Amino acid sequence: MATYSEDSDSSIPRPRGPPNGTVVRGALYYEVGTIVSVRRNDGEFRGTIVDCSRTRERYLVNYNDRHIDPEWVSESDIVDPEPA
Repeated sequence: MATYSEDSDSSIPRPRGPPNGTVVRGALYYEVGTIVSVRRNDGEFRGTIVDCSRTRERYLVNYNDRHIDPEWVSESDIVDPEPA
């Protein structure tokens, strides 16, 4: 189940993600645990979504490369998602 740390407000209903970890760009949402490639200015890097904003418009990605700190990215920065 996703956790929310950015813009968290328990009084607002949260959107549900796709069933069974299905990834559908532009229509539904990425689930926490989905492995993705993120396009950055210095290339594409592989990482795992570890958190998402309340609106699921931004995702916190923990990169497998230990030299890059986790960062918030938008859906448009995510390429090549794999189901969780």
